Amino acid sequence: MKNNLSTLAIVLGLSGSAILSGCTMVWDDPNSLNPFSEKTLPQGHWQLSHIDEVKQRSSEMRLQLVEDNQIMGHTGCNRFFGKTRIEDNQLYVEQIGMTKMLCSDELDKQERMLLNMLEIGVPFTVSDKALILNGKPVLHFKRLDGLE
Repeated sequence: MKNNLSTLAIVLGLSGSAILSGCTMVWDDPNSLNPFSEKTLPQGHWQLSHIDEVKQRSSEMRLQLVEDNQIMGHTGCNRFFGKTRIEDNQLYVEQIGMTKMLCSDELDKQERMLLNMLEIGVPFTVSDKALILNGKPVLHFKRLDGLE
């Protein structure tokens, strides 16, 4: 019995080490603006702060990045969700599902712009405090998780 417990302790210790070593961040280029792995994004809540250089005072556009490469968000009118993929420093959202509320023309245009960027892929930069989608226009999101 004692031998079985020792073997179990060793197996659990090795498994824990393997799991923890898989959780480290990879910095492919130490000079890069993206301190996160090419395959992951930092989990958190993000709110649109600027479109190009124009400050957005009361935007309801939000993104929430959660585990397993999932994304949820609000376009300003409708809610959406999907699965993120990062390839060649571009962010893609696949399998998008969303509500279908009637929006004003302005919000509808904003919604189509965001979802189009995410569906076709958009270059991005991310840090602890900012997520920038470098499309046309450039969308600046600020972090809402107390890291501001």
